Amino acid sequence: MTVVAARPVDEPYYAPQGRMAALWDCRGVREVVIAGPAGSGKSRGILEYLYVLANLHPHLRILIARLTRKSLTETTLVTFEEECPGR
Repeated sequence: MTVVAARPVDEPYYAPQGRMAALWDCRGVREVVIAGPAGSGKSRGILEYLYVLANLHPHLRILIARLTRKSLTETTLVTFEEECPGR
């Protein structure tokens, strides 16, 4: 079962595809490992999933980590700002 949170009409719709769809179907799993080549949608899928979780659970605290702060700023945050508009 895929969970997609309700969004305002003007926000873009995201539908997980391929292996990212499996992430959205995980229930009761504490850890998930996602691997794949560059450009396969891992970061986008994870960020969209975390966005939905944050909206479903208002007091949820989420940690997104990379080896360095610079690496996080240059990769993950760029993906979030460019591919997840309106967040």
